[in-house]
Amino acid sequence: LGLAAALSEGFSVSLIIPLLSSGMEATQQNTKHWFDGMFSDFSGEQRVMIIAICFLVGVALKNALSYAYGVLSLWLNATMSHRTRSGILDQVLNLSQLYLDSQASGKLINTLGTETWRMASALSTLAEMLISLCMVLIFGGLLLAISLKLTLICAVFFLFVSLVTTIIGRRVKRLGKEAVEANQ
Repeated sequence: LGLAAALSEGFSVSLIIPLLSSGMEATQQNTKHWFDGMFSDFSGEQRVMIIAICFLVGVALKNALSYAYGVLSLWLNATMSHRTRSGILDQVLNLSQLYLDSQASGKLINTLGTETWRMASALSTLAEMLISLCMVLIFGGLLLAISLKLTLICAVFFLFVSLVTTIIGRRVKRLGKEAVEANQ
């Protein structure tokens, strides 16, 4: 569902080019893209209206799919957490009393509460990372379809922003460690 939402959003965004170019005459356009022919059968006002309706449908579809993905993701996360906790509790209930007496009770409770939550959170984060990667690939493909020069400019800007973010992040971490050490 997350991938379908990304595809829907990518389709909607790609409609901006034909919408903007619909006001220009063909003689003014220097570039020809694969999506220019999608709406060539329609006249001026019809073309703008059809593109706007397709854009609206694409955005609505993206939001509906994103909502469905969110609900499904939360349900899967809750189900997975419940099964994991139930399995661990089942194992704890089948342990011998001697073993339970030799272990700290806080360790068992910590495993049931914290560690199962972390595991479910890690799997949820993995799914989100995969969907984000797919979105980057979809939008990268759209950028390539629009213009190689624009793609290169965006890539350079992305690398610059990543570098600045990394530098700022390192400085914030260092200041955070210094603050913690000062408060101890």
